Amino acid sequence: MSPLIKLFLRNNGANVLRSYFLTPSQFRNFSRTISALELTKKPQKPAKQENALQRSILEEVFVKEKQKPTTFSGKVAEKASNTFMYTAVAVGVGLIGAFVYVLAGEFFAQDSPQTIFNKALALVREDGRCQDIFGASIAGFGEETSRGRRRHVAHHKYEKDGMQRIRVLFHVKGDRDEGIAQAEMEQRDGDWQWRFLYVENKHRPKTTHKKTENGTHIRVAGTIEEIDKSMSSATSSIQKSGLSTWLREKIDNLMTKKIQKIYLIGNGHFDGSREPGAHQLALFLEISSIFDAQLIFQDPVCSPAELKWLQTKNVEIRQKIDTEIDLSTGIPTILVMIHGEHELFDGILKFNQKIDNLIVIGNNYGGVDWELSKLREEMPRINEFFEKSIITFFPEIYEPHGSAFSSTVIMSPLVE
Repeated sequence: MSPLIKLFLRNNGANVLRSYFLTPSQFRNFSRTISALELTKKPQKPAKQENALQRSILEEVFVKEKQKPTTFSGKVAEKASNTFMYTAVAVGVGLIGAFVYVLAGEFFAQDSPQTIFNKALALVREDGRCQDIFGASIAGFGEETSRGRRRHVAHHKYEKDGMQRIRVLFHVKGDRDEGIAQAEMEQRDGDWQWRFLYVENKHRPKTTHKKTENGTHIRVAGTIEEIDKSMSSATSSIQKSGLSTWLREKIDNLMTKKIQKIYLIGNGHFDGSREPGAHQLALFLEISSIFDAQLIFQDPVCSPAELKWLQTKNVEIRQKIDTEIDLSTGIPTILVMIHGEHELFDGILKFNQKIDNLIVIGNNYGGVDWELSKLREEMPRINEFFEKSIITFFPEIYEPHGSAFSSTVIMSPLVE
């Protein structure tokens, strides 16, 4: 044993022995102290609980696993629930796919009304003549409801001679004027091609305009010489097309008595070969000559030169600008109102409660444009007249002037 250890034992041995041998009183106090320390000591948490506290709230929500059922009924219920959820997801994906398909067909397919409308409106905006009439900025939109809300573009799909066709009708509006445009496309060899695009402004005079120094536009009226040239060209076109011969045959089939009067209402200007009124007037000058009938002309917008030219052709000019045209006399009569105002035709029908021996040549009041028009409900007399008439459609295409006879029909009321 080393001297250091001997020295330690000699000096501290008694004290060490005394620390290991306690009196009963000291032992009781020591036991109480140990018990108190154990009670105040914080208990340790289980390992699983400590790990759970370390996980975030999102982990608790998303990572938490649902306890699997152990009974047969529970397993069946779980499978039914899963099947329902999978079916709901599949149906949702299917509906989204169908919606995308319909949306793509509506806006991107070649034969969709919206695609044809967009193409037609682009052509109208690029056309210099349309810019002169409507203004530099031209907007296009569908029919308006009675509350002023604009609906989708009116359209009509049909088949003729084995060809699929689609026609759209929409409004155009610019800074100077507004009007209606009709466009039609036909499917040929798998491709959709234009058949026609008609644009007509609402306010007369139509077409030929001149821009003045202050920026306004005024119409330039034709001279007698220009009217002669215009009407000669239009008459030649009518004769070459065979339209007057076709119309004579239709009139003979509809009217057993000889036509005596022809009222030409709202014909418009005819002092230029591009005016639709020139071709319309030329046709009914031919018809009046064929039947040796009196031609009566009424239009407030005609120029003095146009009125003078009519007098040289023995055309009677009706000076009154009203709808009080007596058609109830029983005299075989043709009332011509091609592209006429609906209000004017409605007024004439209201003035004549009974109509006999009458043929009306005018707008197609069974077409999609009238069906969607807000005026249809306001003018039941027109609907009644159209529904009780034999309807004969004009030829769809008149090559010399595409819009002169567009959407025109022959209406012959059935005898009750």
